[in-house]
Parts: sequence; structure tokens; C-alpha cells
Amino acid sequence: YDFMFYLSHEIKLNLEYIKSKLGISSLTLNQVKEMLIDRFNDTNFDSVKDDVRAFVIGNYDLDSFNKNNFIQAVELLQISDYR
Repeated sequence: YDFMFYLSHEIKLNLEYIKSKLGISSLTLNQVKEMLIDRFNDTNFDSVKDDVRAFVIGNYDLDSFNKNNFIQAVELLQISDYR
């Protein structure tokens, strides 16, 4: 849910922060995208929907919470200029 929230608000990825948290000195945007796709391929989205449902206000349709939508959304990910 957070991933889609960040993308919908055009919040860009701080690659330097991600590198420091993962302990990786060399990391590209494409590598991060591959990592996310791998994670989404291994995610049980029915379980995600159950977890998120308690935090959703109103009748928000959780049908968009599926592997294909998350993988497609990865292409929207951008790097911030912040260093």
C-alpha cells in the first residue's frame, strides 16, 4: 500500500538512502526495480489485502492490489535529486 501511495504522490526514491540501508555501494534504479519485481512476484496479495483492509477508510476497492498492477507501477519509480 505504501509503495502505491508514494507513487501516486510522485514521491521519488532516494537512491543514496536505499544504498546505505541495504549496505550496497553500487546500486542502480534498474536494480531496485528488479528487486521490487522479485518481491512482488513472491507476495501473497490476498494476504496484503487482508492486512490493508483495516486501514482503508470508506469503501476503497482493493481489487487493484494485485501482482500485475504493482509490477506495472514499478516503471513509474523515479530517483530524487536529493543527495
